[in-house]
Amino acid sequence: MKKNKHVILASAVLILAMLACQTPTVELPTEVTVAEATEAAQPIESENPGVVISNPAAQQESLVTLYESASPGTVAIFTAEGQGSGFVYDTNGHIVTNFHVIEGAEGPNEVEVRFNSGFMSKGSVIGTDLDSDLAVVKVDAPADKLIAMPLGDSNQLKVGQTVVAIGNPFGLESTMTVGIISALGRTLDSANVTPDG
Repeated sequence: MKKNKHVILASAVLILAMLACQTPTVELPTEVTVAEATEAAQPIESENPGVVISNPAAQQESLVTLYESASPGTVAIFTAEGQGSGFVYDTNGHIVTNFHVIEGAEGPNEVEVRFNSGFMSKGSVIGTDLDSDLAVVKVDAPADKLIAMPLGDSNQLKVGQTVVAIGNPFGLESTMTVGIISALGRTLDSANVTPDG
């Protein structure tokens, strides 16, 4: 069987080589001449000029300022099954995270929330939305530890806008990532699937 594979492979290579040798060719010129340009090149006028970053240092400084102001409102979330990120929603102790982060830890005080300051508190899952992969955890924490993050308006988003994520990917706490909005209107597969669709 192995020998047949080698014979077939060798035959295919020979057939391709024969076909390549029979392909018609075009005769190339033997002399090349260079003509002098009689007119200087002119730049092309564009109605839509490219984006120009006029001051990269200012842009960098604004990202540093954003991190310094937003990171105190981010938290690390730990459960018996895993870990993830979240953010302080309000000064009443509501923490927003992803459902997949707290899945399986939905009993009282089964979630540990570690604040950027180092303060830790036990919390309980009080709400979930599997379709959006969202969950809310309630903690009892002093008001000075609960630095709420303002919510934006997703209706104002545009493809190409710069976005920032601050979180704890793979346990690397207080990590900041910068990217762009690459698309709008995407949907997630629902975890709420019935046998009939």
